[in-house]
Amino acid sequence: LDGYLGPGVAADAAIDAGGDVIVAGWTYSLVPSPRPNRDPVGDRYHLLVAELDGDDGSLVWQYVLPETSQATTVALDAAGNVLVGGYFAGTVDFGGEPLTSAGEDDVFVVKLDANGSHVWSMRFGDAGLQRSWKIVVDAAHGAAYHVAPDVFHELGAEVVTIGCSPNGLNINAGVGATSPKALVD
Repeated sequence: LDGYLGPGVAADAAIDAGGDVIVAGWTYSLVPSPRPNRDPVGDRYHLLVAELDGDDGSLVWQYVLPETSQATTVALDAAGNVLVGGYFAGTVDFGGEPLTSAGEDDVFVVKLDANGSHVWSMRFGDAGLQRSWKIVVDAAHGAAYHVAPDVFHELGAEVVTIGCSPNGLNINAGVGATSPKALVD
């Protein structure tokens, strides 16, 4: 892809409503510095997410981090936003507030809009190595009922779901932000 050298891994892919392919993984390369007139940031693994045109495979957009991180899964929500999961070490800045691992590798989820721009990001972890975990996903019978559990499952989590049976009328019924006690039960 544009300006990045070295081998890479496409860990996961998804197809959007228009037929374009979203690829997530990592590259191992000398990444050009984000600041002009600086040396490359060195040999490390770098998160890579890209959208490729479904007709000819040309690059639509790419999202590459200079910090050490790897994407292991990608999914799309109903609005065409891109949800990426993976792990990182040290500090990464996906485009919001910088995230710092609590010890060894921590897990992240980052949401990009349909044009590859950062919407939000979060990390999960403690002082140990985080690559497999258990999480409760409360989708509140809303639009993310299918995507959210899949993202966490692909990250290697044991996923317990609640609020994942939407019928068009039951949003937040007994679950979601209006019923946080459901998470405890």
